[in-house]
Amino acid sequence: MAVPVDKKRGLEHLDEYEPKPAKHLRSLHDRMAERRLVVILEGASLETVKVGKTFELLNCDQHKNMIVKSGRNPGHIRPDITHQLLHKLSVRASDGPQKLLRMIKNPVSDHLPPGCPRMSTSFSATGEAVCPRSLVPEGPAAVVIGAFAHGAVNVDYTEKTVSISNYPLSAALTCAKMCSAFEEVWGVL
Repeated sequence: MAVPVDKKRGLEHLDEYEPKPAKHLRSLHDRMAERRLVVILEGASLETVKVGKTFELLNCDQHKNMIVKSGRNPGHIRPDITHQLLHKLSVRASDGPQKLLRMIKNPVSDHLPPGCPRMSTSFSATGEAVCPRSLVPEGPAAVVIGAFAHGAVNVDYTEKTVSISNYPLSAALTCAKMCSAFEEVWGVL
Protein backbone atom coordinates (compact mmCIF):
# COMPACT_ATOMS: atom_id res chain seq x y z
CA MET A 1 0.00 0.00 0.00
CA ALA A 2 1.51 3.32 -1.08
CA VAL A 3 1.54 6.34 1.25
CA PRO A 4 0.64 9.64 -0.44
CA VAL A 5 3.61 11.99 -0.71
CA ASP A 6 1.82 14.94 0.91
CA LYS A 7 1.17 12.98 4.12
CA LYS A 8 3.98 13.38 6.62
CA ARG A 9 5.34 10.44 8.47
CA GLY A 10 7.29 10.40 11.65
CA LEU A 11 7.66 13.51 13.78
CA GLU A 12 7.93 16.16 11.03
CA HIS A 13 4.37 17.35 11.69
CA LEU A 14 5.36 18.50 15.18
CA ASP A 15 7.24 21.48 13.70
CA GLU A 16 3.89 22.97 12.63
CA TYR A 17 2.00 22.05 15.78
CA GLU A 18 1.61 24.52 18.63
CA PRO A 19 -0.06 22.72 21.50
CA LYS A 20 -2.42 24.50 23.80
CA PRO A 21 -1.31 24.40 27.42
CA ALA A 22 -2.96 21.70 29.46
CA LYS A 23 -6.10 22.92 31.16
CA HIS A 24 -4.60 22.57 34.62
CA LEU A 25 -1.48 24.51 33.55
CA ARG A 26 -3.28 27.53 32.13
CA SER A 27 -3.45 30.46 34.50
CA LEU A 28 -6.62 31.21 36.38
CA HIS A 29 -6.77 34.59 34.65
CA ASP A 30 -6.68 32.93 31.20
CA ARG A 31 -9.42 30.48 32.15
CA MET A 32 -11.62 33.24 33.60
CA ALA A 33 -11.24 35.40 30.45
CA GLU A 34 -12.73 32.73 28.18
CA ARG A 35 -16.31 32.88 26.98
CA ARG A 36 -18.37 31.77 29.92
CA LEU A 37 -21.82 32.54 31.21
CA VAL A 38 -22.26 32.55 34.96
CA VAL A 39 -25.92 32.33 35.98
CA ILE A 40 -26.63 33.21 39.60
CA LEU A 41 -29.97 32.02 40.96
CA GLU A 42 -30.40 34.58 43.71
CA GLY A 43 -32.57 33.65 46.65
CA ALA A 44 -32.93 30.01 45.65
CA SER A 45 -34.60 28.01 48.38
CA LEU A 46 -32.71 24.73 48.41
CA GLU A 47 -32.67 22.48 51.44
CA THR A 48 -32.51 18.76 51.87
CA VAL A 49 -34.40 16.87 54.53
CA LYS A 50 -33.79 13.33 55.72
CA VAL A 51 -36.86 11.15 55.29
CA GLY A 52 -36.21 7.64 56.51
CA LYS A 53 -32.85 6.58 55.12
CA THR A 54 -32.83 8.90 52.11
CA PHE A 55 -32.50 12.64 51.53
CA GLU A 56 -35.17 14.57 49.66
CA LEU A 57 -35.45 18.13 48.50
CA LEU A 58 -37.52 20.04 51.05
CA ASN A 59 -40.68 21.35 49.40
CA CYS A 60 -43.95 22.80 50.56
CA ASP A 61 -46.11 20.06 49.03
CA GLN A 62 -44.53 16.94 50.52
CA HIS A 63 -43.15 18.28 53.81
CA LYS A 64 -45.75 20.84 54.88
CA ASN A 65 -46.16 19.46 58.41
CA MET A 66 -42.41 19.51 59.00
CA ILE A 67 -42.16 23.10 57.75
CA VAL A 68 -45.09 24.35 59.85
CA LYS A 69 -43.71 22.65 62.99
CA SER A 70 -40.45 24.54 62.51
CA GLY A 71 -42.37 27.85 62.40
CA ARG A 72 -41.62 28.61 58.76
CA ASN A 73 -43.88 29.74 55.93
CA PRO A 74 -44.46 26.87 53.45
CA GLY A 75 -44.93 29.39 50.62
CA HIS A 76 -41.28 30.43 50.86
CA ILE A 77 -40.01 26.93 50.25
CA ARG A 78 -40.15 26.65 46.46
CA PRO A 79 -37.44 24.28 45.20
CA ASP A 80 -39.45 23.69 42.06
CA ILE A 81 -37.99 26.98 40.85
CA THR A 82 -34.46 25.58 40.68
CA HIS A 83 -35.36 21.98 39.71
CA GLN A 84 -32.43 19.98 41.16
CA LEU A 85 -31.68 18.25 44.36
CA LEU A 86 -28.26 19.56 45.40
CA HIS A 87 -27.42 17.28 48.31
CA LYS A 88 -23.87 16.87 46.96
CA LEU A 89 -23.67 20.65 46.30
CA SER A 90 -23.17 20.20 42.55
CA VAL A 91 -24.75 18.76 39.42
CA ARG A 92 -22.48 16.94 36.96
CA ALA A 93 -23.02 16.19 33.28
CA SER A 94 -24.37 12.67 32.77
CA ASP A 95 -21.84 11.92 30.04
CA GLY A 96 -18.68 13.36 31.59
CA PRO A 97 -16.91 14.89 34.56
CA GLN A 98 -18.02 18.46 33.83
CA LYS A 99 -19.79 20.35 36.60
CA LEU A 100 -22.91 22.00 35.27
CA LEU A 101 -23.99 23.59 38.53
CA ARG A 102 -22.33 24.06 41.88
CA MET A 103 -23.06 25.74 45.16
CA ILE A 104 -20.61 28.43 46.29
CA LYS A 105 -20.04 30.37 49.47
CA ASN A 106 -20.62 34.11 49.70
CA PRO A 107 -19.53 36.62 48.63
CA VAL A 108 -20.65 35.71 45.13
CA SER A 109 -18.47 38.40 43.56
CA ASP A 110 -15.34 36.44 44.57
CA HIS A 111 -16.34 33.70 42.12
CA LEU A 112 -17.05 35.86 39.06
CA PRO A 113 -14.62 36.44 36.20
CA PRO A 114 -12.79 39.74 36.80
CA GLY A 115 -14.07 42.64 34.74
CA CYS A 116 -17.02 40.78 33.25
CA PRO A 117 -20.37 42.56 32.82
CA ARG A 118 -22.68 41.77 35.75
CA MET A 119 -26.39 42.24 35.18
CA SER A 120 -29.58 41.26 36.91
CA THR A 121 -32.94 40.67 35.30
CA SER A 122 -36.26 42.10 36.41
CA PHE A 123 -39.64 42.74 34.85
CA SER A 124 -39.72 46.07 36.69
CA ALA A 125 -36.33 47.33 35.41
CA THR A 126 -36.32 50.96 34.28
CA GLY A 127 -36.30 51.48 30.54
CA GLU A 128 -37.67 49.37 27.75
CA ALA A 129 -37.27 45.62 27.47
CA VAL A 130 -34.25 44.56 25.43
CA CYS A 131 -33.52 41.55 23.27
CA PRO A 132 -31.35 39.16 25.30
CA ARG A 133 -28.96 38.72 22.34
CA SER A 134 -28.02 42.41 22.62
CA LEU A 135 -26.66 41.75 26.14
CA VAL A 136 -24.13 39.09 25.09
CA PRO A 137 -20.51 40.31 25.30
CA GLU A 138 -17.52 38.78 23.50
CA GLY A 139 -16.03 37.43 26.74
CA PRO A 140 -17.45 36.20 30.04
CA ALA A 141 -20.64 37.54 31.65
CA ALA A 142 -22.65 37.09 34.83
CA VAL A 143 -26.45 37.19 34.97
CA VAL A 144 -28.43 37.28 38.22
CA ILE A 145 -31.92 35.78 38.08
CA GLY A 146 -34.33 35.80 41.01
CA ALA A 147 -35.17 32.21 41.98
CA PHE A 148 -38.09 33.03 44.23
CA ALA A 149 -41.83 33.25 43.75
CA HIS A 150 -42.35 36.97 44.45
CA GLY A 151 -40.19 40.06 44.79
CA ALA A 152 -37.19 41.61 43.09
CA VAL A 153 -33.49 40.83 43.08
CA ASN A 154 -31.65 43.19 45.41
CA VAL A 155 -27.88 42.64 45.27
CA ASP A 156 -24.92 45.01 45.35
CA TYR A 157 -22.61 43.19 42.94
CA THR A 158 -24.38 43.94 39.63
CA GLU A 159 -23.80 46.92 37.36
CA LYS A 160 -27.26 47.16 35.81
CA THR A 161 -30.74 45.67 35.84
CA VAL A 162 -32.41 44.80 32.56
CA SER A 163 -35.80 43.57 31.45
CA ILE A 164 -35.91 41.02 28.63
CA SER A 165 -39.70 40.98 28.23
CA ASN A 166 -42.68 43.28 28.46
CA TYR A 167 -44.34 40.58 30.56
CA PRO A 168 -43.37 38.93 33.87
CA LEU A 169 -41.36 35.73 33.29
CA SER A 170 -40.71 32.78 35.55
CA ALA A 171 -37.13 32.15 36.66
CA ALA A 172 -37.02 29.03 34.47
CA LEU A 173 -38.12 30.91 31.37
CA THR A 174 -35.69 33.77 32.09
CA CYS A 175 -32.85 31.23 32.39
CA ALA A 176 -33.89 29.58 29.14
CA LYS A 177 -34.10 32.88 27.24
CA MET A 178 -30.74 34.14 28.52
CA CYS A 179 -28.92 30.84 27.90
CA SER A 180 -30.42 30.58 24.40
CA ALA A 181 -29.30 34.12 23.58
CA PHE A 182 -25.71 33.35 24.63
CA GLU A 183 -25.78 30.10 22.65
CA GLU A 184 -26.99 31.87 19.52
CA VAL A 185 -24.49 34.74 19.66
CA TRP A 186 -21.52 32.52 20.60
CA GLY A 187 -22.47 29.83 18.09
CA VAL A 188 -22.89 27.05 20.63
CA LEU A 189 -24.67 24.10 19.02
